[in-house]
Amino acid sequence: MASPRQLPLRHLFLLLVAAASAFLATVVIPAAAAQEGYSCRDSLAGLKECESFMYGGAAAPSAACCAAYEAAFDADPFCLCYVADGTYGRATGYDVDVAHGLQIPARCGQGQPPVELCN
Repeated sequence: MASPRQLPLRHLFLLLVAAASAFLATVVIPAAAAQEGYSCRDSLAGLKECESFMYGGAAAPSAACCAAYEAAFDADPFCLCYVADGTYGRATGYDVDVAHGLQIPARCGQGQPPVELCN
């Protein structure tokens, strides 16, 4: 049985996986969808601030990363599922360290998104 500490990371991982999938879907959606004025690409754009933590192995997310994560969560928590499933990393051309990505909410003192969003 998973420890109480491991269980939330699994949920966040699933959420981030779903967010990354949604992000990829927004990348390949035709221009008509872009004309609607919103996509996960918009809400996840700020996560570029998290590069040093998710890609570069920084010991902790920066304050700017924490703010970007909070903004993405506030805009549409579902979009974070694309980070968890690797879609965000593939779309940005980086090999995202999913384990680090899953640590962002806890490391930033923020709540974890509900995993139900990614189903």
